[in-house]
Amino acid sequence: LAPRPRLGGFGPMTTVGVAKVRHHTASAVAFAPAFTRVESAVPDASPCLIALPEESSPPRGETTDTASLRVAPYQVAGHSSKGVGLPSLVDDAGHFLKPCPDDRKGAAEVDFYRRVVSARDSGLDLRTTLAGFARFVPAYRGTFRVDAAGLVAVAGDDPTAAHARTIAATGQRAVFLRLEDVTSGYAKPCVIDLKIGLRTFSPNGHDPAYIAKRSKHDIRSGQAEVGFKVCGMQTWER
Repeated sequence: LAPRPRLGGFGPMTTVGVAKVRHHTASAVAFAPAFTRVESAVPDASPCLIALPEESSPPRGETTDTASLRVAPYQVAGHSSKGVGLPSLVDDAGHFLKPCPDDRKGAAEVDFYRRVVSARDSGLDLRTTLAGFARFVPAYRGTFRVDAAGLVAVAGDDPTAAHARTIAATGQRAVFLRLEDVTSGYAKPCVIDLKIGLRTFSPNGHDPAYIAKRSKHDIRSGQAEVGFKVCGMQTWER
């Protein structure tokens, strides 16, 4: 019998990571004691990247085989793991497709990845710009649009199929962030989902009621004190 995964749920979260040991020939670049705040996540009047036509299909030289799409098997937290919204997907090309809502949150996330790539490719200082995040986040490979009708078949009996059917009924297309699937190539990946940071709200981007709600949650969960929260994890029985 194949080893069975052991799951531990600790609350909602979105980003999935996998423990992986890498050996670097070059010495690691140390961050400054106080990481300098760089440009804001979403510039004023900046269009959401998902609206750009060149981002609505796979970039030149890369393809996403829609026939190989399937529900992400190793997601341990987040809305999709609770059957809320659209499913997170993976494909045989090593991509992790994360649902990208067409709202401020979706625009901010896409813009963050775009800025990280831009800062890295421009050779900016790793200690004081977003280029320093490039080594710690999955590779960003644009956005990808999928007909919601096709998602219904992909989701199958997954709880997220209900939302896919709702979108399909209106003839819409679902937008996904296309990221590197860091679990690809692993037979038994051990995964942990962490929410990093002292707060889960933006003091400038959220209304007072939401800030008050999230502030209480961050204090209650301990995140406001230690700067992170374990949202879910998976290990394997030997």
